[in-house]
Amino acid sequence: MRRLLCAAVLCAPSASFAADTVYVDVDNTSGVEDGSSKYPFDTIAEGVAAASTGDTVQVATGTYAETVVVEKAMALLSEEPLGARVLPPSEWKLAAAGASLRGFDFQGAGGGIGVYATATVELQGNQLQGFTYGVVLHGVEGGAVWQNRLMDLDYGVYLADAGAVTPPLISNNLIALDYPAPAGITLDSSSAEVRHNLVSGAYAAIAHSLSAGDKLPTSYLENNLLVDSKFGVQAQGVDPDEISLDHNACEVLSDCLDGVPSSQEGLVLMGSCEADGWFPVPSDYVPSGVCKDGGLGLDKHYSLQDLEDMGFWQDLDAEVAAEGGCEVISPDE
Repeated sequence: MRRLLCAAVLCAPSASFAADTVYVDVDNTSGVEDGSSKYPFDTIAEGVAAASTGDTVQVATGTYAETVVVEKAMALLSEEPLGARVLPPSEWKLAAAGASLRGFDFQGAGGGIGVYATATVELQGNQLQGFTYGVVLHGVEGGAVWQNRLMDLDYGVYLADAGAVTPPLISNNLIALDYPAPAGITLDSSSAEVRHNLVSGAYAAIAHSLSAGDKLPTSYLENNLLVDSKFGVQAQGVDPDEISLDHNACEVLSDCLDGVPSSQEGLVLMGSCEADGWFPVPSDYVPSGVCKDGGLGLDKHYSLQDLEDMGFWQDLDAEVAAEGGCEVISPDE
């Protein structure tokens, strides 16, 4: 499985507000704050306000109870993965093309992350837990939401009027909800490339709806693992040329496909082969019902890397090939 790695470039400390890296540490009690590594700001909002376009705001491990609005293209980086815990009273807003957010741990009930930029916002390696909405993309073109963990939410990743020209990438996320949460990934009058996600505990693992008159690029739903939900993919008002299903696996309570155009039903897992719907996930890989008692805990979920390490995709390839002699499935396709 293709895995991209993020390398954070940490620049030399500087006492200037125009520094390439602005530092934040809630434990700075010196009484002096200038954004340098020696005297960091003690709130993220101060760091964001001081940063210039293209800068990095590096946040030290600690707990930050604040709401932030990002209106410049900058990178917000937790110094340690999930080390910076955020307890936001309300939704964080990313409203600048080119902004990125990496490695933060969002907890609580106040608000998740709302993306209001027109293009190219990246959310990577974050954890969100306990909100109504985890990540909402409003009218976004392009960008990526990948390698995040979203747990115990009503909605994991929600796209509203997004991808009219360039579909965003929703990839390699673990979305473990408290059944029956409404939806893991929602495409509301939106298009997206939805690949390599593990979704559980939702009424609809992936919900795709278009209004009359919508004409959007094709949404590609590929190599996703959809479990412990009522429906796998639920579609409404979606034409055959507006959705493409391929190489997904599903184990749900009702139907893996609900309202999906019939021309797509044979493409759910088997690619060019004919199939009777979805190929079931082996129960020894994803235990049935694991999400029904409050979601997948950090101590008992299978990440996509876990599945790769234990040979899940290779075994699935072999079983599919044995069933119908289908082409070999690769998670990278």
